[in-house]
Amino acid sequence: MLAKLEGSAQISAARERMRREIMRADNCCYESTTEKLLEINKVNSSNLGMQTVPYHLMWAVSVGSGVLSIPLVFSKEVGLIFNKYCVTMEVPGGEDLETVLEVGSWTWNWMEPPLGTLSFVLLCFQFGREARNNLGAMTPAMRHKKSLADKLAVNFPMYTADIVKDYAEATAFDDDADDIQEDIKEWKLAQEAKSK
Repeated sequence: MLAKLEGSAQISAARERMRREIMRADNCCYESTTEKLLEINKVNSSNLGMQTVPYHLMWAVSVGSGVLSIPLVFSKEVGLIFNKYCVTMEVPGGEDLETVLEVGSWTWNWMEPPLGTLSFVLLCFQFGREARNNLGAMTPAMRHKKSLADKLAVNFPMYTADIVKDYAEATAFDDDADDIQEDIKEWKLAQEAKSK
């Protein structure tokens, strides 16, 4: 059940389930699954950098735009430079730009159309996406996960496809190699403690 759920427990559960599937199919002990699990992970995360570029780019643009909007609206210096090169609007007299709110009142003349339009476009996109999700459409992240899962299941047909796919989907945006190594270290420590 945990391997099917979203959340922090999903990756650990999917990894453990994959280990046990390797033990069953390859008839090997728990410790021996590490090499095969690392091989499966390597195939699954082989193009991870390129696959996550759109998400990193979207994050950077979103955060950058949000941070930049504050000085573009409220900073007199930034407003004057932006006005000089991009807007060429008449600059109010010095007494009309003494406070941050007065600067914001002036810069809002050119900042309102792009910010308002962009906000409305994003709102419409979100509404449209939600409507498609309610109709059962897959999001780009879901398509990415399904594509990885199908590819990994084809590359490792000796294991139960459902288990391989769950592991691929759980680790679609994460290189799991470090956690695989950490799990086996913890397992070895537990085995040593039991034998004492």
